Amino acid sequence: MSDWRNDLSDDQLVELLRATVDDRAAAPASMLDMIMAGYDITNVDAFLAEVVEDVQLTEAAGLRATDGATRLITCGSDDLRFEFELRPIAPQVVGHLDPVVAGTLHLEQAEHAQAAELGDGADFEFTLRSSKPFRLRHRAADGTSVATEWILP
Repeated sequence: MSDWRNDLSDDQLVELLRATVDDRAAAPASMLDMIMAGYDITNVDAFLAEVVEDVQLTEAAGLRATDGATRLITCGSDDLRFEFELRPIAPQVVGHLDPVVAGTLHLEQAEHAQAAELGDGADFEFTLRSSKPFRLRHRAADGTSVATEWILP
């Protein structure tokens, strides 16, 4: 019994291989959507909102207040801006989002987390429970997430 692959010339085998690859090359139209969704899933840490302004920012100390005064801090990404005060009494983080985006705002510290639902208003207030670094993370209703850098109180 003869093997049909031995009966084909090199050119015929190459043509058969090319036809097979061409059949496989046609990807479904939704492939790009699936790739982008996969990217969003792997981007678990969210989009980073960089510190744009901190009235107490110094090169040597990073983001640490030195005189106990209220710090005004602004963190921003392409789509969302966190503007807040770090008040030394309590200590409190008080501010708002710009623009107003409905969703959940989280204040995260190493051992503590707090959350606030934001609807029509974008104002928020949290009390820090320790002197450890914290960050704010906003998760919008559509699932997008934006987080600030870690900030030293």
